[in-house]
This record gives sequence, C-alpha cells and structure tokens, in this order.
Amino acid sequence: MNADIQYVTSLHGNEFIPTLALASQGIKQHVGNPRAIKENKRWIDSDLNAAFGKESTDYETTRAPELLKEIPEESTVIDFHTYAPNDSNKANDAFVILVDPSMLPVALATGIKHIVYMRHSIKKKNALIHHRNGISIETGSHGSPGAFDTTLAVVQNITSDSNLTVHDAVLLEVYGTTDKPGNYINFEFFKEDAFYPVLAGENSYSFTAMMARRVEKFES
Repeated sequence: MNADIQYVTSLHGNEFIPTLALASQGIKQHVGNPRAIKENKRWIDSDLNAAFGKESTDYETTRAPELLKEIPEESTVIDFHTYAPNDSNKANDAFVILVDPSMLPVALATGIKHIVYMRHSIKKKNALIHHRNGISIETGSHGSPGAFDTTLAVVQNITSDSNLTVHDAVLLEVYGTTDKPGNYINFEFFKEDAFYPVLAGENSYSFTAMMARRVEKFES
C-alpha cells in the first residue's frame, strides 16, 4: 500500500501482545496507554478507545488528544487489539473492524478473512478510528502466540508490493447487541435468533454478543 501507515497498539493496557510483536522487529508504533500497561490494567480511569472526542479530566480522556497529535490526519491507522479467551472463540481467530466502508481495501490488504463493519457503534463514535482513517484488528486472544504472529503477518501484508487482497473475505455488518444468554460461537450462524455473533463472551463489555448479518458489500 502507498498510504502513510501508522501502527497503534495497547489502547487497552491488557492488550500488549501486538506492542511486543512490533517492538521485536523494531517497527515504529504509537503505544496508546503506556500507564495502563505499566499498572497491568485495561485502563486507568476509562476506556481509551471510547475517549476520543470527549471532554473530561480523567487520564484516558486527556491521553486521547495527545495520541491524535502524534498521528498525522492524512495517515491510515492500523489499530491492533486482542480479546479475552473464552469458549466462544478460538485463540487464533482474527478479524478486522471498520467504521467507514471506504476502508474496505485496507481491510482486504491485511490478509484477514473476517471483516466486520460496525454500522452499530458500541463506542458511540468515540473510538480512535472514528477520528483517524483506518481499521482496528482483533489479532487473537490476550497473551496468545497467534496474536503475536498475526500482528507481524498483517504488517508484512500491508507493506508488501504484491497488493494482496483476500478474495474469500467474509463481510459482516453489526446492527446491534444482545444481552440474551446463548451458545454463541464467533462467526457461526446462531439459528435461534438468526444472526452471526461477534465478540461473543467478551468480558469487557456489558453485552453477551454483537449481532451481525452477512452482506455482499458494505453500504455507507
């Protein structure tokens, strides 16, 4: 890709594997929440990835504009995350999140099959990628070797001259969340309520799963 790529890691302090992966190769990155990493917490006062554009005196809300100043407005952000391991996912399941359908070519260039459009925004438009063009990537579960390897594979794919595109990509559009208990497995169709679960069982959120539908293309 020809775009100015900026890598962001550890917006949450317990999602440090991508930080370590990039550091192991000397790849420049913006570490979002170094204080939370140091204190081994997800955040200090609030969710940094829901603090962009807000006004408050808490640590994360004051850190958010500082981070935006580090990232040129014309750049493309690749924001790396990990998720909590549970029975609803596999340790090495990775997927891409976007909030702007125009970022689909960037998502396809990562080499990751599942691409999720957050039409229903659980971050109330206060996530990093609501304020900088780019995508977020859930690279795997917290602490997993798969998350480490996926992070480096994404960088290799994004910076490759081969113009990699995933031709068998699965496009999913999130339209809501559910609090209803169920035997949800990420990306496996849940027949009872007719939706594809995303982030099922993630213990950092109040919902049980995000509800998504499969689509052929993303509409704005």
